[in-house]
Amino acid sequence: PESAIAEAQTVGELVELLAERLGGVVPEAVMPENGAALLVTRLLSPETRKEAEKWMRETKFQRWVRGLTRKLLARIYERWFEFEARGLEILPSSGAFIIAANHASHMDTGAIMVALGERADKLFVLGARDYFFNTRLKGWFFHTFLRVVPFDRTVNPLEGLRIAAAILQAGYPLLIFPEGTRSVTGKL
Repeated sequence: PESAIAEAQTVGELVELLAERLGGVVPEAVMPENGAALLVTRLLSPETRKEAEKWMRETKFQRWVRGLTRKLLARIYERWFEFEARGLEILPSSGAFIIAANHASHMDTGAIMVALGERADKLFVLGARDYFFNTRLKGWFFHTFLRVVPFDRTVNPLEGLRIAAAILQAGYPLLIFPEGTRSVTGKL
């Protein structure tokens, strides 16, 4: 029930609730210094690892088109919106990290990619499976151009958490929108 999820205070408690609800095995506790990602990855099945590896594979074409997309977005955001980013020095210069952003419009992902500059080449974006992957063409487009990977926010959210954990464990940064959808009014 949603009330139980609302009462969860830590990622570990959320993982336990999801695992119990979805019939998964609740992992034994992981020492805090190992991080929440390792707690989630203990739930990874061989199938989930293969699924995550599929999304992490990158062809030369994808690398090229993602770089072109980032440059085009930068030109649009800087020229038309006078976009400027501050505070980038607090982000790690390499390796895995999570950007948990508010979600007011479809422009949010592009803005974050532009702000990250070349570091956006490694960025994965969790996107709603029911929206970005509801057709093969949309799924191909968003994965190819923006490196979006599916997150099932309705039927099997644990699978999305598992894939996200595998991406982080592989050393890639990850963009998530914890609200799970855009704000209808533009307000948070």
